[in-house]
Amino acid sequence: MQRPKLRKKKSKTHQYWYTAANGGAYFGKVGVVSYEDARVQFAEHIRKGQVAVPAEVLTVAKLFHHFLQWVEEDRSRATYSTRKRECNSFARFVYGDRRLADIPALEVTGETLRAWRENLKGKPVAGEPSLNDREKRGLDRQSLIHAETSVRHAFNWACNNPSPASLLPVTFRPFRGVKKTKPARKKLTEENLLHDPEVDALLEAAKYDVDQFRRWGIEKHIAKHGRTGMRPAKDCFPDLLRVYHATGARTSELTAARVGDFSLRTRQILLGEHKRSQTMSDPSVRSITLGEEALATVKRLCQGRGTDEFIFMTAWGKPWTKKTANRRLTSVRRIAVALGTKVGEDVSIYDFRHLWISDQVMAKTPLLTVARMAGTSVAMIERVYGHLRSDEQQQAQERMEEARRVRRERAATQDPDAST
Repeated sequence: MQRPKLRKKKSKTHQYWYTAANGGAYFGKVGVVSYEDARVQFAEHIRKGQVAVPAEVLTVAKLFHHFLQWVEEDRSRATYSTRKRECNSFARFVYGDRRLADIPALEVTGETLRAWRENLKGKPVAGEPSLNDREKRGLDRQSLIHAETSVRHAFNWACNNPSPASLLPVTFRPFRGVKKTKPARKKLTEENLLHDPEVDALLEAAKYDVDQFRRWGIEKHIAKHGRTGMRPAKDCFPDLLRVYHATGARTSELTAARVGDFSLRTRQILLGEHKRSQTMSDPSVRSITLGEEALATVKRLCQGRGTDEFIFMTAWGKPWTKKTANRRLTSVRRIAVALGTKVGEDVSIYDFRHLWISDQVMAKTPLLTVARMAGTSVAMIERVYGHLRSDEQQQAQERMEEARRVRRERAATQDPDAST
């Protein structure tokens, strides 16, 4: 009988401590887990095999249970809610007459993910009940991406966690051959951006208190009374909207900003916790640069307040959220339209970020500077907004046309009959 051995096994660019004995097992990454520690785990693995202790089968339901526990502890509440919803949907899906929650995780394949993904695209058909009708949600491409990402994340996590003995083999990648759903590429043109009259109308409409329209509704109230007697806003939403316009910050960044994050000396809002801090290997501080108007606004709001208080608060003393800020903007848009300005129907807080980045790009600010100020990558700026700066392309086109003209003139001079 061949003696069990502890070996090194390569997976992609990394090496892992591994043994094929007792069904195979991994004991951590070489260089991270020492040889001595790997030997201890290896000996324990061999001992368990000799005692013949039956291994507990890791089902999809148990895998998701461990994964969601980790997400709840290490990620935001919104991420946990999304991951839980999509993982539960995958677990309820019936594939091959079996509910995925009950099958061993190692039996999941790429075809399983494809079938679930296709089912999410459909809608229940009347008179044709199906076990998977609950999962038929008619999702668009962007929603499919979020759903698929949750499931892929769970299995990838299980292949690397917990340390040093992961829930699944490091080399187990059931979805490797399944192409990820790609987002629909949207063209961002000047027509898609907010125009100055729209911005001015929204900033003006934000000054009014939305509660005064509860009796008649916004449109009827303004049609009846006009601007006469309209009460000003009781909260700081007008200031919040102006700072969004002035800085291009993400929606969640200003709603989460606290008084202690404001630095008067550097004229910035400095955020340690932000969108990318959870995913960056070496998290950096997100800095939001304030111009003269935004600086004066934030300074006024922070004056005489505690460092733990939020800079922007509602009339009820609570912080704004992405949802409440966009809901308020919807009412502001209706006020602007009722006052006679045409504003796009789908306007959101994020449109102010699109406008700010686009204006910076068209103002010929270096893309690296734009990326740093926006808290994103140069690649993203180039991919989404790079076409708005066409100076080099225009110059290249002009040089080519000039070269053609000179060539034709030279040919006509050398051969006068060439043009006839």
